[in-house]
Amino acid sequence: MDSEGKQSLAFSSSGNLETGTEALAELVRKVVEKVLETKVKEIREMLQAGCLECKKRKDPSSQRT
Repeated sequence: MDSEGKQSLAFSSSGNLETGTEALAELVRKVVEKVLETKVKEIREMLQAGCLECKKRKDPSSQRT
Protein backbone atom coordinates (compact mmCIF):
# COMPACT_ATOMS: atom_id res chain seq x y z
CA MET A 1 0.00 0.00 0.00
CA ASP A 2 1.39 3.42 -0.88
CA SER A 3 1.64 6.31 1.56
CA GLU A 4 -1.53 7.90 0.14
CA GLY A 5 -3.51 4.75 0.81
CA LYS A 6 -2.15 4.55 4.34
CA GLN A 7 -3.08 8.19 4.99
CA SER A 8 -6.64 7.74 3.73
CA LEU A 9 -6.96 4.57 5.81
CA ALA A 10 -5.70 6.40 8.88
CA PHE A 11 -8.13 9.24 8.22
CA SER A 12 -10.99 6.78 7.84
CA SER A 13 -10.04 5.02 11.07
CA SER A 14 -9.70 8.36 12.83
CA GLY A 15 -13.22 9.33 11.77
CA ASN A 16 -14.56 6.03 13.10
CA LEU A 17 -12.63 6.54 16.30
CA GLU A 18 -14.13 10.00 16.74
CA THR A 19 -17.64 8.67 16.09
CA GLY A 20 -17.05 5.83 18.55
CA THR A 21 -15.71 8.24 21.15
CA GLU A 22 -18.78 10.46 20.77
CA ALA A 23 -21.08 7.45 21.07
CA LEU A 24 -19.22 6.25 24.16
CA ALA A 25 -19.41 9.73 25.73
CA GLU A 26 -23.17 9.84 25.07
CA LEU A 27 -23.62 6.38 26.60
CA VAL A 28 -21.62 7.33 29.69
CA ARG A 29 -23.63 10.55 30.04
CA LYS A 30 -26.92 8.63 29.91
CA VAL A 31 -25.73 6.03 32.44
CA VAL A 32 -24.46 8.69 34.86
CA GLU A 33 -27.72 10.63 34.46
CA LYS A 34 -29.78 7.52 35.26
CA VAL A 35 -27.61 6.64 38.27
CA LEU A 36 -27.92 10.18 39.64
CA GLU A 37 -31.70 10.24 39.08
CA THR A 38 -32.00 6.95 40.98
CA LYS A 39 -29.79 8.20 43.82
CA VAL A 40 -31.75 11.46 44.13
CA LYS A 41 -35.00 9.46 44.24
CA GLU A 42 -33.62 7.21 47.01
CA ILE A 43 -32.41 10.20 49.04
CA ARG A 44 -35.74 12.00 48.58
CA GLU A 45 -37.66 8.93 49.79
CA MET A 46 -35.32 8.53 52.75
CA LEU A 47 -35.76 12.18 53.75
CA GLN A 48 -39.54 11.97 53.41
CA ALA A 49 -39.61 8.86 55.58
CA GLY A 50 -37.41 10.62 58.14
CA CYS A 51 -39.71 13.64 58.17
CA LEU A 52 -42.74 11.42 58.74
CA GLU A 53 -40.93 9.68 61.60
CA CYS A 54 -40.10 13.05 63.19
CA LYS A 55 -43.72 14.18 62.90
CA LYS A 56 -44.88 10.98 64.60
CA ARG A 57 -42.50 11.57 67.50
CA LYS A 58 -43.61 15.20 67.89
CA ASP A 59 -47.33 14.45 67.61
CA PRO A 60 -48.65 13.72 71.13
CA SER A 61 -51.74 11.93 69.77
CA SER A 62 -49.58 9.29 68.08
CA GLN A 63 -47.99 8.34 71.42
CA ARG A 64 -51.29 7.48 73.10
CA THR A 65 -52.10 3.80 73.40
